[in-house]
Amino acid sequence: MGNPKEQGQPSAKRGDSRKRLRESGSQTDDDSEHVEPKLSTSHCLDAMNAKLDELLATCSEIKTLKNEICGLRGELKHLKDSLDFAHQEIETLKAQFAKTSATVEENIEDIESLDSDIETLKRRNIKLEAYTRRENVRIFNVKEEADENTEAVVRNLLVTKMQIPLEKVKSIRFERVHRIPKKTQNQRPPNRPRPVIARFSHYQDKEFVQSFYKNLKGSNIGFSDDFPKEVEDIHKALYPVLKMARQNQQRAYFNFDKLITDGRIYRGKETKELPFY
Repeated sequence: MGNPKEQGQPSAKRGDSRKRLRESGSQTDDDSEHVEPKLSTSHCLDAMNAKLDELLATCSEIKTLKNEICGLRGELKHLKDSLDFAHQEIETLKAQFAKTSATVEENIEDIESLDSDIETLKRRNIKLEAYTRRENVRIFNVKEEADENTEAVVRNLLVTKMQIPLEKVKSIRFERVHRIPKKTQNQRPPNRPRPVIARFSHYQDKEFVQSFYKNLKGSNIGFSDDFPKEVEDIHKALYPVLKMARQNQQRAYFNFDKLITDGRIYRGKETKELPFY
């Protein structure tokens, strides 16, 4: 048998080991009763499958989002291409508009130039027509009779009303003497005789007759030059001005289509709307 002292040492060492374990916080028999039981393999597989399902679902959503993003990129590219095309179209339209505007400006200038030329030609034509009528006179308020000899009526007027010597009247030559074909619609009174137009063969004969106009003072017989309608309209519009000027002791008369007062062309407000003035 061994030494009892030696035999008792192991038990003492075991006691010390247990004491140290208790002091270091190692599990006691009581603590081992509270250890959670380990999960079974099937339960772990189920959890992993659930996680995989969630992951797969997330991957599907990600793939869907990726497809949507790719579609949006395609739409954005299409929109960008459309915007680029629209921008090119706008630039083209701008260039065409600028070119058209320049053409319009040129056309406007051409039209204005043509309008000016037309007005000049109209005025020149009126002057030419007036020149062809320079040997004509209009005679107003000459009694009108059926089947009358108009030239004989005028010659009688020159002798009886204007007191021109008969021999001088016989020497005057007329191209034509006639009344205006029909009365104007606004002529008043309606039974007023139609004016007579006498065309002298020689302008000097017309000037000779004009020198006797003063003898018609106090009668209702009137003489005037035979002007185109455009000039007659100007005379009609400015006649009140001429009459007022003469009442104010001013020298006033018509020189073709212009009213002359005190040696100057009248430019009053009445002339603003008159064509060719």
